[in-house]
Amino acid sequence: MPTPSARLTILGDRRVATAGADGRIAIWTSGKAEPDAVLEGHTAPIAALALSPDGTTLASASWDHTVRLWPLAGGAPRVLDGHTQNVNGVAFAPDGRTLSASVTIRACAIWPLSGPSAPTVSRCRTAQRRAVGDDGEIATGGADGNSISWQQRRPHGRNRGRTETRDLAGDLA
Repeated sequence: MPTPSARLTILGDRRVATAGADGRIAIWTSGKAEPDAVLEGHTAPIAALALSPDGTTLASASWDHTVRLWPLAGGAPRVLDGHTQNVNGVAFAPDGRTLSASVTIRACAIWPLSGPSAPTVSRCRTAQRRAVGDDGEIATGGADGNSISWQQRRPHGRNRGRTETRDLAGDLA
C-alpha cells in the first residue's frame, strides 16, 4: 500500500493519481479502498504530477533527478533524465508537444515529447513550481517569493509583487 499522498492529480473517469515520499504513484477509482494500480520506478520522493492534455500520459517529477512519462493504458514509462538536481515541478504544454520541468537550482527544462531530443534549459531565479497556460505561457514560482512568466513570442507584464516577465524565445536562445 502506498504511503499517504503529498501530490494528487485528477485523471477523469472517477480516477485520481496520488504520489508522495515513497516514490510510488497510486491510481485510484473513487469509492475503492485499494488502488487500481501502483506505478513504481522513482527512487526518491515524487514532488509533482501532471496529466497530458489528451489524458493518456501522467508525468511525475522526482527528487531522483528524473521526470517519468507513464502511459495510463499500461507499459513502461519514458524516463527524462539528465537533470542535475531535484525536479520539483512539471507541466504539459496545451498542445501536448512539450513538457516543462522545474529543477531546484534555478533551472527550467523544456522537453520535446516527440523523438529523443534533449531539453532546452534556461536559467531562472525561481523554478520550484510551474504551470503552462492555454496560450503557451509558462509561469514558474519558488520559495524565494519570486515568480517568472514567459510567453512564446512577446513578453507581457503582470506587476504584482515580485514578478518578472521574459520572452521565452529570447531567453532560450
